Amino acid sequence: MPDLTGLPVVTAQAELTKVGLKAAAPSFVDVHVAPVGSGEAAPKPPVKPGSVTAQQPPAGSRVEQSALVRLTVAK
Repeated sequence: MPDLTGLPVVTAQAELTKVGLKAAAPSFVDVHVAPVGSGEAAPKPPVKPGSVTAQQPPAGSRVEQSALVRLTVAK
């Protein structure tokens, strides 16, 4: 299973097609980004709307060709 996180949803779906897998209809979620400089943790880059934030099955796992991949996408 390829790592699809961070890719635009259409690119992720194309990558799945290349390896013979199918994607379920994506789930869209609101993504809130903390203000830059808040707290001690290094700021994360903003999540672009339309990009994959999570996938199931996870990257690197072995899946059967009939498996349906679920993508979570930022609104």
